[in-house]
Amino acid sequence: MEELWIFIILIFALTAVFITYFIEHSRLNNIWNGLVQEKKTKDYFYRGNHSYIYILQILKDNGEKLTIDVSEEMYKSIEVGDKVKKDKGQYYPSKDI
Repeated sequence: MEELWIFIILIFALTAVFITYFIEHSRLNNIWNGLVQEKKTKDYFYRGNHSYIYILQILKDNGEKLTIDVSEEMYKSIEVGDKVKKDKGQYYPSKDI
């Protein structure tokens, strides 16, 4: 019976690793261009610490809407109406000059 529990835990662990790898791999391989439509911040409280989540809403060139969390530095450097692009191998978009 103990071997069954070890097997079940092993299957769950391998599934979690596979799902994490698949999500990260697909995120790194995405390539797109878009236009920043809106910028928002959300207050975030965790264990007595206050911080912000910086959010960009982007309209991709193919018409798809995308909402992403970005760093404070990126949030401050990008304005509504700016063109952004996400290259292969990058987690976050950059300003398209």
